[in-house]
Amino acid sequence: MNFPYQIVPYCIRSLNFSYNSLANNETHIVHGTPITFETLQQKNITSQQLYLSFAPIDVVERYQAFLENAHSSLLTQIFYNCSVPWFGEFCQYTFNSKSTFEEFVLSFELNHLADYPFQNGTCYTFLQCDRGPKPSCLDWREICDGKIDCLDGGNDEFGCEELISNECKEDEFRCNNGFCIPKDFFNDLADYPDCMDDSDERSLAGNINNDVRSCDSFLSFKCEERTRRNERFLSCGNGACTMKECKNKRNLLLLQAKLSWNANSHLSVDCWTSLICLSVIFPNYAGLVDKMKCADKYVSESLFRQSCPTLFFFPAQPMVLNHVRFAYTKNFSNEYRHHLLLPHYVCYNQQLCEWLPATTVLINNSTCRTFSELNLDKALESGELLENIILKFFLKCSTTTNTYVQCPKSKPFRCANSSKCLSLSRVLDGIPDCFQGDDETIPNNCSLKIIQE
Repeated sequence: MNFPYQIVPYCIRSLNFSYNSLANNETHIVHGTPITFETLQQKNITSQQLYLSFAPIDVVERYQAFLENAHSSLLTQIFYNCSVPWFGEFCQYTFNSKSTFEEFVLSFELNHLADYPFQNGTCYTFLQCDRGPKPSCLDWREICDGKIDCLDGGNDEFGCEELISNECKEDEFRCNNGFCIPKDFFNDLADYPDCMDDSDERSLAGNINNDVRSCDSFLSFKCEERTRRNERFLSCGNGACTMKECKNKRNLLLLQAKLSWNANSHLSVDCWTSLICLSVIFPNYAGLVDKMKCADKYVSESLFRQSCPTLFFFPAQPMVLNHVRFAYTKNFSNEYRHHLLLPHYVCYNQQLCEWLPATTVLINNSTCRTFSELNLDKALESGELLENIILKFFLKCSTTTNTYVQCPKSKPFRCANSSKCLSLSRVLDGIPDCFQGDDETIPNNCSLKIIQE
């Protein structure tokens, strides 16, 4: 099987030598045999052969230019045939190891990459998006992933339905996300899908968890160009996606920014500290406060009652999506179930969540209901992060206030108890798109024919 080539970036440590010394072929610096372009031509060496022998790409390009114009000034240009384990244009670099470059990269991936901390990541800057307090920013994989990540209007989900309803040419294969690829690429390399959602490789398409974790450990093109359409997944910024915690800690970095005092300066420092100690399962896991400040639960509880407002939101920005928020009140009789202070109210946009019964509790124009009304005790007992539990619950809400009276012909399948409409290509494709999964349980019989008609 032929595996695709990919570029693996690495850093070069500066050394104490000049390029003038290298150009003069000083043997104590250059670890290779110099061969002129003219000699290479006489031996009928092609640029392809240079490329396959790991010559630097700029040397390969210069040699090809020489072959196309043999009387050019490139006649005396030099190619250095490097001795193992040296590489580079002048054979001036080495990893101080007998391992090949491929073995070196693989060793790094297996031993280090999974624990490599997430920094700022790559930010998609071509879309107006408030992703939250810095250093939070929009990852391109969060665009059209079925959940709103931009707090200032949901631009990351705008126009996505048009892509989903896209049709491909006869000689193309249609990926589940609406992109088109040549049919020749369909089902050709199971480990190297061409569709960003893996849907061209049947061994991967039906299993949304398959091979996802490998992106935590491997530098791979398929990870850099990988996205998921399942709304329940969080992008880890490296091609991996999860319903729990990212190995590179991206989800914790986003949460840390959201819960930081700089993002919640509407509260006093004492009130904020008490909330971090009482409401976060592991007070020191995000490095927000000193663990010792949270050692005495009763001191934190007293600080909460003395320094916090009567009714307030925490965090100040939505906890999930762009409208679901937590509200606290110190007048409640605080119930410390599961060893943490739960929000007294969960508030949301009722227009987006019409499946939830109406309630009369309004806080700052948001519809709110007590946390106990959501019946999430079993999920909390499992030890799952509260943020993930709330996200799963409210994913049933729509991403737009537009209500379809009737699904359009391009998306004739309506999800049960929802205004969400799907194209037929997303029905019975192995991946649930409806929140109740009814797009994958409908009988493959006359029902589909009736919908199509």
